[in-house]
Amino acid sequence: MEQPALGLTLAFTAGVLFGLNGALIRAGSRNVSTTLSVLISLALGTPLLLGAAVLSGQLLSLPLEGWAAYFAAGILSFVVGRGLYYYSITLLGATSASIIVTPTTILSAILAWIVLDEEPGVRIVGALGLTVLAVYLAGSRPSGVTRDNRPGYRLRGILGATTAVVAFAGSTILVRYGGAAFHAPLAGIFASYLVALAIVTPYAYMRGAIVEFRVVDRRSLLYIVLAGVAVVFAQMSRYVALSLIEVAPTVVLISLFPLHTAFFTVFFSEADEKPGKRHLAATLASVIAVYLVSTA
Repeated sequence: MEQPALGLTLAFTAGVLFGLNGALIRAGSRNVSTTLSVLISLALGTPLLLGAAVLSGQLLSLPLEGWAAYFAAGILSFVVGRGLYYYSITLLGATSASIIVTPTTILSAILAWIVLDEEPGVRIVGALGLTVLAVYLAGSRPSGVTRDNRPGYRLRGILGATTAVVAFAGSTILVRYGGAAFHAPLAGIFASYLVALAIVTPYAYMRGAIVEFRVVDRRSLLYIVLAGVAVVFAQMSRYVALSLIEVAPTVVLISLFPLHTAFFTVFFSEADEKPGKRHLAATLASVIAVYLVSTA
C-alpha cells in the first residue's frame, strides 16, 4: 500500500478506536476514577509500545531532539489532554465529550499553517462557526448522566474538554514535526507514553488510585483495560499516520470519532448515556466542519 493510502487508512482506524475508547471509558467510569483510568491506559500501553519500537528498530534511531519533541507531545496529549477528556466523559457523557473535542481539527489546522506552513484555506472560518454550534449543542444538554452532581458540572465538563482540545492540537503539531523529521513514529509514541507514565504514576499514588485499584469491581476494571488497549492502538495509528501524511487529512479522519463513539455507546452504555437528536445535530455540524477544513 502506498504511503498516502496507508496514512489515510491508519487515520480512519485511529478514529474508530478513539470512539471505542470513549464508550468504554464511560462504561468503566461508573466505578473507576479518571486518575486510575489514565494510569491503567499508560501502564498497559508503555510495555507494548516499547516492544513495537524495539522490533521496528526505531528505538535507537531517534535522536535527542526527537525524544524532546515526543516527550512534550506526551505531556500535552497523555497527561493534560487525556486526563481532561476522560474527566469530561464522566461529567457529560461520552458522546457530548467527544463532540466538544472535535475542534481539535480546526485548531490543529491553524497551528499547522502557522508552524509547519501547511495552509488550511479560507473555509476554516465557516468550520469554526460550526464547531462552536456543535460544542453548544453537545454541552448545553449532556448525553450522559453526570458522575459528579456538584454545582457547575456542565461548565467544568465543557472547560475540561475545550482545554483538552488545546493540548491535543499542540500534541498533533509536535507529532507531525517529529514524524516528518525523524521517521521513527513507534519510538516517538513510546517516548510520549513513557514520560506521561512517569508523571501520572506518582500523582495517582498521591490521589489514592493504587488503593482504588485493589478494590474496584472486575467488570468496571475490564472496561478500563479494554479502553487502554483500544487507545494505545489508536495512538499508534495516529502517530504513524502523521509521519506519512499532512496534519489536515489526518485529523479530519480521526475527528469522525464522535460518530463512532455514539455507535459504540449503544453496546456499552446503560440508562445513563442516551444521545438525542441535538447530539446527532451536533455530530453532523462537527462532521461538516471537518469536511470544510479537508476540502479548503
